[in-house]
Amino acid sequence: MFELLTSLIPFLFQKYDDYEICCLVHPENIASKSLMNKLNFVKEEYIEKWNSYVYVKYNYSDK
Repeated sequence: MFELLTSLIPFLFQKYDDYEICCLVHPENIASKSLMNKLNFVKEEYIEKWNSYVYVKYNYSDK
């Protein structure tokens, strides 16, 4: 999954440069939390209603 996302994320940011990528991760999903950290996503908040953490990858490319 890591290899796929490291190729997909730059493509998505190139195509949709005004957007961020958001992921919802269940608190007990250690593998997904680890993947988000490895891909440099930022843990923004916990949404109790969805029982999920929100991770965001920002596009910092020069425009």
